[in-house]
Amino acid sequence: MIETKDLMNHLKEIMKMKKITYKEIAQHLGLSESGVKKIMQADDLSLSRLQEITQYLEINIVDLMAHISDPKILDGRFSPEIEQFFVKFPEAFDFYWKLVVERTPLNKIQKAWNLNDAELYRWLRELDQLNLIQWQKGDNIKLPARQMTRWVGRGPLTEKIQRQWAHDLVDDSYVQNTTGASTYRLRYLKISQRTKAELQKAIEELELEFLQRSAREQSLSDEELIDVRLFLTEAAGSFVKRKLK
Repeated sequence: MIETKDLMNHLKEIMKMKKITYKEIAQHLGLSESGVKKIMQADDLSLSRLQEITQYLEINIVDLMAHISDPKILDGRFSPEIEQFFVKFPEAFDFYWKLVVERTPLNKIQKAWNLNDAELYRWLRELDQLNLIQWQKGDNIKLPARQMTRWVGRGPLTEKIQRQWAHDLVDDSYVQNTTGASTYRLRYLKISQRTKAELQKAIEELELEFLQRSAREQSLSDEELIDVRLFLTEAAGSFVKRKLK
């Protein structure tokens, strides 16, 4: 069950991010500014009013409700067929990632990668056949709903990109850290098993919090968002691999 307070707080957060005022919403609804504030502070909100507000904020009401009611992280994996296809055609995976995961506009991808219409339609057709998108009549593209996904697959593609992306991120973060553009921390700890378990829990909670924020903020204007890579890791053992006799 969704609490009205959570819903109102989320709508206010969206208004703040989009720099939309109560006055602007009031004009859209044909109400006074004080009337809108009263609605936003009420314990209940009619579905029709909610639809009017979300329409003005240019957000999907289904996505909005999902973000609030289902904070779970979904385990994501590709089928063996999709894994093999992307291994064979890595450029298709790049296209999928930019379009579906990063939500890059299709025309921006086509222009940046200098794709002609035939090449563009080829990848759209392939993704449609793999049920990764829905390519509808009139060249309308329906993307899957945004979800908080943690990739757990262990196919050839996933293994490859997880190792490669982690390696690239560590290198990039090390360089960018000198300018303050990234966070790079390498630490050694000597702690109890109990403290190690608490560390793992803290990392999981940090991951969940910012996955939730990411899912919420993707319902806002793309102009407000930046791409951020995150690599959370810890493991038992010494940095020095030379064994002691």
